[in-house]
Amino acid sequence: MRILPVLCVLILASVGHAQAWKDNYERGLTLAKANDWSAARMAFKDALKTRPNDESIATPFPGPITERRVWRGGAPYSANLLAAYSAIRQAARLEEKAAQDALLKEAQTELENSLTKRQAGSNAVFLLGEVYTMLGLADKRVELQQKGINRNWREDTEIIAPEQIAIVNPTGNAATTPTNPPTNPPTNPPTNPPTNPPTTPVTNPNAGTTGQAPVVGGVQTLSNKFALIIGNSESGLGELNLPFAVNDAQLVAQEINMYGGYPKENIVVVENATADVMRQKMTELAARVPAKATVMIYFSGVGSNVNDRDYLAGTDATGLLDTAHMLAKAELYQAFAAREAVVFGFFQANRPERTPTRVFGYELPTAGAYSQCQATFAGGSVYSLVRNGKPVGVYTDAFVAVLREFRTNQIPIIEFGWKVFYRARRGENGTTGGSAVQAPTLPELNLLGSDARF
Repeated sequence: MRILPVLCVLILASVGHAQAWKDNYERGLTLAKANDWSAARMAFKDALKTRPNDESIATPFPGPITERRVWRGGAPYSANLLAAYSAIRQAARLEEKAAQDALLKEAQTELENSLTKRQAGSNAVFLLGEVYTMLGLADKRVELQQKGINRNWREDTEIIAPEQIAIVNPTGNAATTPTNPPTNPPTNPPTNPPTNPPTTPVTNPNAGTTGQAPVVGGVQTLSNKFALIIGNSESGLGELNLPFAVNDAQLVAQEINMYGGYPKENIVVVENATADVMRQKMTELAARVPAKATVMIYFSGVGSNVNDRDYLAGTDATGLLDTAHMLAKAELYQAFAAREAVVFGFFQANRPERTPTRVFGYELPTAGAYSQCQATFAGGSVYSLVRNGKPVGVYTDAFVAVLREFRTNQIPIIEFGWKVFYRARRGENGTTGGSAVQAPTLPELNLLGSDARF
């Protein structure tokens, strides 16, 4: 008769055991979506205390066999992967290189262990390669590239950046299974895109004739919205220059006034400027910005990363290390953060990997509330197409097309970023105007909610 009570105790213990990892895992997902990567990592690590191994298959709930139920709609369990991913996202926000490297090494060990246990799919391998790059472990990255990937291993990608998913899993196969997958996944991004844009713009027989007709009537402008738009087509950097950058600046200035609610008098356009002129225009605009204002920065030109800092090249720059003739991105953000402004940055620049950690866009500003987007993923290039007889950047073209679609002076940044992502990748309807070799990043937010508007 004592058997029954013992069985009850065992069953209750098992249920409590399952509840612990489940609650911690789901807490980790919630914290990650709130950009609290440190707490998210701890939650996933707590889940691992009672369920240490990632699993590709669905997790069934207890119940009768005739009513089979599975956890989170059949999603895989990827606590090790997501703990490591959270560490990488957390490391990106740290200011001290030693602390950043220490956290990246933890993620390295965790991802290597998953690979050794054969509990790693495409995303885990991609992340491990990125960690090797950030730590300067070029030999290990080469060694990793020679290993096979278990593309049948399913991974939970609910909190992984969509642009990474687009690169890693372009065809939407079973290797990754986001709980809420995008409705129109991009197709065929390159694994090793060229580092320099073509000298001849990518043209499209339909470009300039569809999708770019002006929308009738503009939107009401708001006095607390300001914009600094820089287009540098020229510099001493030769083939790294974007010959269409000035066209981009002029087009963006026109469209944000008409369809984004930015007053003409609050829009400063800087064309083919030296670093000193860019800095002067930045300072002049910042002096006019009231507290709590919205500031949009749009840069089209050459970017460089030197000693982990991002720079915008002036026309007087002669090389990627010539920071004396560049404007530091941190200086640009700080100028407006000092005015307590909310800054939304968009950067259209090539992002070649000169050395393992020298990629433009890797630096995250440390001051103020901001969002920043890159026109292409790390290692990628920006391209152009022709609109109304003029070459413009693919990213710029997508940017203004989505502005016209929203047609509001309160543009939701995350939704806007998604639409620009798909527009740049797929064109107007998946067949025209896009670039199969360019995938923009989605907005990276600091001290902003996903519903922030610019």
